[in-house]
Amino acid sequence: MNVLCLLQGDGPFQAGLRGCLQAIADGAIVEYCASLNSLLFRLRYHACRPETVVLLEADLELLDQLIEYRELFSDIPMVLLVADEDESALAKGHLLRPRFMTSLDGDPKSVKDVLCNLLQRQRQENQLTHQC
Repeated sequence: MNVLCLLQGDGPFQAGLRGCLQAIADGAIVEYCASLNSLLFRLRYHACRPETVVLLEADLELLDQLIEYRELFSDIPMVLLVADEDESALAKGHLLRPRFMTSLDGDPKSVKDVLCNLLQRQRQENQLTHQC
């Protein structure tokens, strides 16, 4: 498992992001969760931890819920896409300590580029760990 993605809705940004995620280099596996409950279940009860988590369309309500469970994300690099760029949403988003945060107004390709870099770095770290 490489990328775990909370992707709600079927708007143009979501469609573009799905396309970008499917095109990630080196055949990364992308698993989609349609709700916060399915994402939390996946993180709690599966032995295979994802290398990266992408959280899409995080509005204030979802951010509040995610903050309650942020310990589940503490050791996983996160890409956070907030629904709007108001100060309270950005401040709450930073509490989750994402590696990259952008809004839905951004380019889905930038998320793909960040994910490719994160996955490449994770794979390099895993190779170094296994060599010791």
